[in-house]
Amino acid sequence: VGWLQRGAWLDAPQLELRYESVEAYGEALERMMTLMAFYLGAAALFPKCRHRQGGGGAQQQQQEKTLCGQALVTRCSSGGHQRCAQTLPSGETCAAKAKWRCSRHNHDAICEGCLRRLQRPLVGPSGPRASTDVYDACVEREHPRRDGVVYVLSQVTSRKPPAIDPNWQTTYRLKCSALVAVVKLGTRNEPLPSNRPMLWAEVVPVRTGQGTALDWQERARGRMAIRPLGAGDLSTLVGDRVTLEERGRVAVVDCQVFVPEVASVLSTLADPSLLEHLRDLPFQNDLVLGHRGDHRRQRGGDRRQRGGDRRQRGGDRRQRGGD
Repeated sequence: VGWLQRGAWLDAPQLELRYESVEAYGEALERMMTLMAFYLGAAALFPKCRHRQGGGGAQQQQQEKTLCGQALVTRCSSGGHQRCAQTLPSGETCAAKAKWRCSRHNHDAICEGCLRRLQRPLVGPSGPRASTDVYDACVEREHPRRDGVVYVLSQVTSRKPPAIDPNWQTTYRLKCSALVAVVKLGTRNEPLPSNRPMLWAEVVPVRTGQGTALDWQERARGRMAIRPLGAGDLSTLVGDRVTLEERGRVAVVDCQVFVPEVASVLSTLADPSLLEHLRDLPFQNDLVLGHRGDHRRQRGGDRRQRGGDRRQRGGDRRQRGGD
């Protein structure tokens, strides 16, 4: 859980036209895909921007202003001068040097201390300051299928339900094929310890016969099914295997990305053998190191130089003709 909370991997790599080495190219690809796969999972455990936007100067317009609501998961630049805009328990504004900010310009920023303070209720029990994308559930039963072991969960409830009940047929919440992080709990509503291991899983239909089209009806009744991911899905998965027991309590963090879209790509980019394959490519210098562009520029410079030489020789001939 702490891996999602700390977000050390949220610093997006700077994409380049050329790289110093194949290793640097492979690392940039892996970091970028990791960011794309787990970004919204981390956002569920990060505080949100409370900058008010919209409206003008009239009182009615001021009342209609809405909070931004974006997660503060963008790193501040090392040389930046943004200050934390969070309110301390004393009622004062923190104003410490910010480490994280909203992705929108001139919106909220937050320092490391305030981040940890505001994360505690986000991973805590149900309440107005809990995360809406963290759900409590009970393991109803284990069910073996052709695609692996599936756990059916019941009593699925958000720790901060939205004010209006979601339309489960169209909502983004817990859709089939979504990536989720599952955390074993001792009791319902237990806070998520930062050192507790997570089980990565895919949301699958509760009933195999009805497919994904009608599975929203199960989620509307507080039921869902998950399939734990294994080495066949992500070959680089490490750590002890987390097993779930029937009637056990779990928390589910919705990462809001589809497993088929990210798992295979992330597995390939995180595999150490990828670098060996890149080195074997006959055109890896052109693809990674940008040497081809250098040759083109050099050849372009040579052509311009030869063109200048020809013009110079033409000028010399005209001068001799004039003489």
